[in-house]
Amino acid sequence: MRPSLVLVLFLILLTPVHGIEITNYVASLEISNDYGIEEVTITIFNNQNITITEFRYPFSGKLRNVMVRSGEEELNFRVEKRGERSYIVTTLPKPLRFGDTYEITYRYTLEHIVERHENIYILSVTHSLFANVKNFKFTIALPPGYGVVENGVSPESEPTSDGRRVILKWELHEPIPPEFKDFRVIVIYENLFEARDYIYIALLLIAAVIILFLTYKYLKAKGISIRLLLDRKKRLEEKIEILKEDEQKIMKLIIENEGIDQRDIVRITGFSKTKVSKILSELEKRGAIRKEQVGRRNKIYLAKKP
Repeated sequence: MRPSLVLVLFLILLTPVHGIEITNYVASLEISNDYGIEEVTITIFNNQNITITEFRYPFSGKLRNVMVRSGEEELNFRVEKRGERSYIVTTLPKPLRFGDTYEITYRYTLEHIVERHENIYILSVTHSLFANVKNFKFTIALPPGYGVVENGVSPESEPTSDGRRVILKWELHEPIPPEFKDFRVIVIYENLFEARDYIYIALLLIAAVIILFLTYKYLKAKGISIRLLLDRKKRLEEKIEILKEDEQKIMKLIIENEGIDQRDIVRITGFSKTKVSKILSELEKRGAIRKEQVGRRNKIYLAKKP
């Protein structure tokens, strides 16, 4: 072999192999029922001496409703299924040359990532982190009203909140440990209000029973009062038939308008003040009515014991 050829081969072997670097991998997952909506933003840096026109990256799980964009621009892509992974191959709108940086955002629905066991929910999701990933950030937002059970998060994460939901966060930076090549997260959580629902339902039932009972008692008492009043008026109407015609007219006014002003009796009947005063005095003597003086006025009521 010629010395020059040996030297070329030697230099090739010494030349480091560079690939595409992923300077940032940022993922966020929102859980709803047994599925989740995930958004992943990957920043790629071309660190090789050839121009790149496509970018391929694997995602775990069952993906649907996939969308790929860069900023506001939607990108063309295809999905290649290989085992449990789906490779999303994105066509770059312009070639990525050496030293160029480009940001791609993926949005998709992850199906069947939550299993329910009675009142406990188990979430399992995986992200593939190759050696060329420099920085990784991942957040999971649980549904409103749900919380993590004790020791229910792996790898460990400190729960935070946005005021409505529990949010879990993870961060990894270069060098990322080899055991996190497949960064698998398991979260065990529960409905914080589900266990209390029975108490609330019981309290509502008790309150409803009390309200119904009090309503029944009130209506019953009201019904008796109305019935007694009607009976009383009926007896009075029967009794006033023995009165004189003018007395009957005034008595009927009092029955229909208890607490009527004496001056109103004068106005309605058209009788003189003297006549009305005389008839009222006679009815009061018989125990049919009673007078109550309010200032300079007389209010006329039915007697308590007719």
